[in-house]
Amino acid sequence: MTRILLSFLVIAACLQPAAAAARKAPIVSLYYYVASDPAAPEILKRNARRISIIAPQTFSMDTEGFIMGEVPPEVKQVARENRVAIMPLVTNRRFDQRTMHAVLDDARFQDRAIRYLLYYAKRDGAVGFQFDYENIHYTYRDKFTAFTVKAARAFHRRGLLLTLAVVGRSRAERDPEKPGGWDNWSGVYDYRRLGRVADFLSIMAYPEHSASGQPGPVGSIPWMEQIVEYALSQVPRAKISWGIPVYHLHWWREVGQEKWRGRSHKFVDLGGWMGREGVRNEFDETLGSGRLEFTENDANHVIWYEDARSLRAKLELIQRHRLPGFSAWRLGQEDPASWELLGTEYPVRRVAPHRYRR
Repeated sequence: MTRILLSFLVIAACLQPAAAAARKAPIVSLYYYVASDPAAPEILKRNARRISIIAPQTFSMDTEGFIMGEVPPEVKQVARENRVAIMPLVTNRRFDQRTMHAVLDDARFQDRAIRYLLYYAKRDGAVGFQFDYENIHYTYRDKFTAFTVKAARAFHRRGLLLTLAVVGRSRAERDPEKPGGWDNWSGVYDYRRLGRVADFLSIMAYPEHSASGQPGPVGSIPWMEQIVEYALSQVPRAKISWGIPVYHLHWWREVGQEKWRGRSHKFVDLGGWMGREGVRNEFDETLGSGRLEFTENDANHVIWYEDARSLRAKLELIQRHRLPGFSAWRLGQEDPASWELLGTEYPVRRVAPHRYRR
């Protein structure tokens, strides 16, 4: 993913009983990045019954298709004890563009990568892998699609799943306002063709505003609506897992300066500002995001955050469009209250690989 890590994945599977009988329960898949969050193993263990798929981002590929990585032992243990499916991510290391292009230019390297992934899936007891290959020039679209087709056939012959994380977009053509975003990030993904061969696509509807730009929601509901409408015009509804953020972005700039600087944080980091005197805290129901604004140490600060209310708004979007689920970035960054929401109003159901197969 373009940030990097743990994501939730939710795919609807069963009707919720009683009062919310018309609401479908999601399948939750979490992206897991323990390297940057020592608390992640304990959070995973405590909430495993609310997770369907755990997706550790722990495998990477080099320029010749060699793949290295492993599923962390604590993930395998929790998954085994709680019937959680394991679906690791594999990336082009550090999302390096040259690495991806080198592999796509050589069929030998592609075949090597596929062999490695098949071996690792069996070794680590995974139901399959998710391709999280990013920062690929759009001129490699056909080569990337052909590589995915070849990998999907090999995976499916062995009863494994192959899914993809793809950068979200709201149009088929190049965006003249953000040409770099299209050329190097979103343009390479042929939604229609990839949607035919993959078991599902995790469409990353974030970030709407990045840490390097102007302050704004990480993923507002109106912005996501545009992306989902385009996605539904290209990909079968049953193969869309909606990618959502659960982190927040904090921007600051010195008083009198124009340029903002930003950084991403997890929800618990908000504790130092929430409720503090002089901090303006508002939740925008239309955008489905919260905002903090304050001045400190001669600098203006703006924080757009995601919490349980934001998650509810996005779950309602998923229900409204009858999508099978969502993928969230990432475990350990979420509002702890989100687990109660998933455990009560949106109970989670276990997933078997055959559920995703055509």
